[in-house]
Amino acid sequence: MRNHHLDTLKPLKTTIAACALAVLIGGPGSADAFSISFDYRFDSNNFFDAAKKNVLDSAAAFFESRITDTLDAIQPGPSGSGFNNTFTASFSNPGTGATQDVVDLTVPADTLIVFVGGRSLSGGTLGQGGPGGYSAGGSQAFLDTVTTRGQAGVSDDTDFAPWGGAITFDNDSSTNWYVDDDTTTDEAFAGSDLYSVALHELGHVLGIGTANSWNNKIVNNQFTGAASTAVAGGNIPTQSGGGHWAEGTSSVIVGTNTAQEAAMDPTITTGTRKRFTDLDVAGLQDIGWQVQADSAQ
Repeated sequence: MRNHHLDTLKPLKTTIAACALAVLIGGPGSADAFSISFDYRFDSNNFFDAAKKNVLDSAAAFFESRITDTLDAIQPGPSGSGFNNTFTASFSNPGTGATQDVVDLTVPADTLIVFVGGRSLSGGTLGQGGPGGYSAGGSQAFLDTVTTRGQAGVSDDTDFAPWGGAITFDNDSSTNWYVDDDTTTDEAFAGSDLYSVALHELGHVLGIGTANSWNNKIVNNQFTGAASTAVAGGNIPTQSGGGHWAEGTSSVIVGTNTAQEAAMDPTITTGTRKRFTDLDVAGLQDIGWQVQADSAQ
């Protein structure tokens, strides 16, 4: 059975423009818990039906149940103190691949917005994903919120707190997607597992292979993050370019003793499921995400 590639998208360019006077803006409020919100407005090729959306929600739930960071809201518009705060999110349009801007996107507290869709991807690629870029202007307080979302380590590249990003899934007729109606169980299937690919691409949106706080821990093509090396017993080889663990990297599935090829290596074999492993979760921790211990998949 042929291995399929799972690609990463690097973040788009970020620009900010501060006004001369910095003022404090009102507190953004707080959501109940970390959340990933999917936006389907650019699914122009109609890849997603209800069943596929349910699989995507299941993949998001894995991260939502474990990540405990609190993120400030991004609320563009008049600040009430004479500033017009502007925020334009930029990302790869999942339906076309072109750079897409959404002007004055509001991002709720504790939430990442992920634009999703499908288009034909070449070379056996099943998915592409990564965090988005942005341009912003306004008060210094607003710009700080856009940049850090209230996370102190983002500015010195020890943490990561994006507004969100985008994921594209291959919609070529040659790709036979397995759309599972219950991702909590494992059974024999044919085709490419949508749940596994969704987990992998959300890992890229969250910064694995894409965040500065990931890249600055790669030395001589090996990842040196403290949490990851503790799990692996030493530095972990990465794929050339650092976007993934090296092909064939193994760990154990979260909450089990079951060995598996890591979810964030670059390929997946047809007819197999790849859940997140202890090493993959440790990678999130090394990026700067707060991840609670969990004994259940």
